[in-house]
Amino acid sequence: MAGAKNWIEYSLDVELTRKQSRLLLGRLPKGSRARTEETELSRELLRKILVHADVKGRALFLFLASSGIRIGEALKLRLEDVNLNVDPPTVTVRGEYTKAGDTYITFISTEAREALEQWLRVRESYLESAANRGRGLGKTKHTVDPRVFPLSVGVAEQMWYTVIEKAGLNHKDPSTGRYKLHVHMLRKFFLSQAKLAVPENLVEAWAGHSGYLDEAYRRYSLDQMREYYKKAEPYLLINIPKDISQIQNKFQKDVDELRGQIADLTRKLTDANALTLKLMSENSELRGKLATLEKELAELKNIITKIIES
Repeated sequence: MAGAKNWIEYSLDVELTRKQSRLLLGRLPKGSRARTEETELSRELLRKILVHADVKGRALFLFLASSGIRIGEALKLRLEDVNLNVDPPTVTVRGEYTKAGDTYITFISTEAREALEQWLRVRESYLESAANRGRGLGKTKHTVDPRVFPLSVGVAEQMWYTVIEKAGLNHKDPSTGRYKLHVHMLRKFFLSQAKLAVPENLVEAWAGHSGYLDEAYRRYSLDQMREYYKKAEPYLLINIPKDISQIQNKFQKDVDELRGQIADLTRKLTDANALTLKLMSENSELRGKLATLEKELAELKNIITKIIES
């Protein structure tokens, strides 16, 4: 049912009403619940896919791959929820958009920001065109839509299936008939790649997993989160040559190792300073004891001298 609904919405650029969706569901057979075999979504595959995406699809797919946001939540984001004027660009996912009702913060890559800026330049003309094409069909589309991506999930999914077909990657699982590459795998890509450079609990919090949010926000400040995301960003970039990516990753690892060495030397220096202060204190104490002994010895000599003379 979802595939047919998505195709209709994508082809006609409309959003079906709930009643229309229920009518469509009643006319289609129920699908299998078997687990679909998936193809691992690598950076190389994503690069091949994005070549065939239009400005809207490219912005959306890079946004999802670099932020870890669920597609349903991403399509509810308003323009004011995305701040492109900071580094890295910050996304606030409000509780009213999320499954568990929790607000969380995540980020997008510089690559995704560039694609998003290109999309925002043509977004208004897209809304006007979509409103004209969909007039009289499904829900009424308005030229004023506060969302960053004024699309339904069905349209977004059909955009994905279109580009993977153009890329020759539209393979289906023979047992379920479903695509081995689906748009939700962009979230999995983010999770696996970001964890190569950043603690797991922080990455899970960026992806909006409610079980990790409280701990992450107690442990890390927003500035610390930004710094960690910059470490993860090289692993999330798509359209860079592999050798440059490897150099970038190696450079980041070298920087991290150097920081570790500096921290170790600082600790050792602190320990050495503490030891020096301790030795100085002990030396001062010994000098005091020596002075006392010398004084007592002098007094003893005086007593012995007096005894001899008497």
